[in-house]
Amino acid sequence: MVRGPQDKNHNLFMSGNFVGYVSGAWDAMDDCAPEEVELYQMVRIVYDYLQDHPEKLHYKKGSIIVEHAINEAFPCDKVE
Repeated sequence: MVRGPQDKNHNLFMSGNFVGYVSGAWDAMDDCAPEEVELYQMVRIVYDYLQDHPEKLHYKKGSIIVEHAINEAFPCDKVE
């Protein structure tokens, strides 16, 4: 049996990869998201960002997309 995007197990696997990737990229960032933001919320922010910016889907480093999405949602108001 050939498995592909229509396969339920494949979709679950890819969803898990997406959540794990967002989690890892977020952990590595120095961001301005409030402490109470939970992972499921951050995953939704990145998902929505990708829906709104399909022109960025070609980026080779997904962490850049995660960073852009989080910074757009939670811009830093750092005064230097």
